[in-house]
Amino acid sequence: MQRLVHLLGGLEIGGKERVALELARRARRLGLAHELLLFDRDYRDPIEHLDPGDVPCTLLRRGKGLDLRFTAALAGWLERERVEVVHAHNDSALVYGVLAAKRAQQRPRVVGTFHTRPSHSTLAGRLACRWASKRADVVTAVSPDLRRDLVNWGWLARCRVVWNGVDVDEYRPDGPTDGWRGRLGVAPGALLVGHVGRFHRVKRQRDLLEAARALRDRAPPLHVAFVGLGPELAAFEAEVQSERGISVVPRVHDMAAFYREIDLFVLCSIEEAAPLVLLEAMACARASVTTDAGSMVEMLAANGPAPCGRIVPQRQPEALARAIGELASDERARRELGLRARERAVSEYSEEREWQDYVRLYRGEAEGSRALAAAE
Repeated sequence: MQRLVHLLGGLEIGGKERVALELARRARRLGLAHELLLFDRDYRDPIEHLDPGDVPCTLLRRGKGLDLRFTAALAGWLERERVEVVHAHNDSALVYGVLAAKRAQQRPRVVGTFHTRPSHSTLAGRLACRWASKRADVVTAVSPDLRRDLVNWGWLARCRVVWNGVDVDEYRPDGPTDGWRGRLGVAPGALLVGHVGRFHRVKRQRDLLEAARALRDRAPPLHVAFVGLGPELAAFEAEVQSERGISVVPRVHDMAAFYREIDLFVLCSIEEAAPLVLLEAMACARASVTTDAGSMVEMLAANGPAPCGRIVPQRQPEALARAIGELASDERARRELGLRARERAVSEYSEEREWQDYVRLYRGEAEGSRALAAAE
């Protein structure tokens, strides 16, 4: 296997960063030479950042704007380290990865992955991203919905799909729970609802808060636990500080244990692609209520004969409250949805399938993969 570097801005806690780090960790467990190269922020602390552990991690800092000196430095680093594959994560990494690869004497293969919509909404950013996508060896998105938007909105000239994957052995229904109900002070007989995501406007945590308030006096009682960091965390914590049945947990280190303890998982975003947190909850056999954002409808097979979750419209706390209330009083429905969710995670969204799809891309052997069928 080639020497490969994952190129990304930093290791803040997020789906993009988790995918890159888990791919590198899996490769190294197999004896393969994968590492990380960061260009904006180095790893700082285990609270706000993902810890790379034994994965080699280099910081090669870029400047503001289009930094051509950084491009030259990156090309030199790729040559010195004899990197054969650059896996660039999102738009900035893709542009710099392609520019540096073109300058390197031994041009590495460039694989780009989009985990979210591009961060630079300017015309120049769009044109640069489209230019780079034509020159990369292959570009992927983590969901069909995201692929369609990137191509239709002119960000990419071509794009395939590689779904995110979940480790179905780590995230499984049986295992430790770490006593979260006791730690959160959940009342006996109460339904524990979990939300996991950055405190950011697109996650709409306040929609779930409004839904919880509307259900406060209904039976069974609800306790809602919000997990995550982000720019709106402090304001949200201050708002719910003395509120009954609401907990805020900035960071959970064993997420599988947390999912096993909750009765219902909720994600009420207005923007998503293929969220890892939903896959994790599914793999732990949790019933879910989500909005119709991104590809979550497809992930939950919501339009099929055997849905494994409930879908509600975005920005409608009252619809969210109805769906939560219905499942709160129907343990059998929650159990059936959870079992279907586990089966779907194992059969369609395993980390093994994701890994094999990327290995084919790294080697230039993508043809024939079902998960890569959404082609250019």
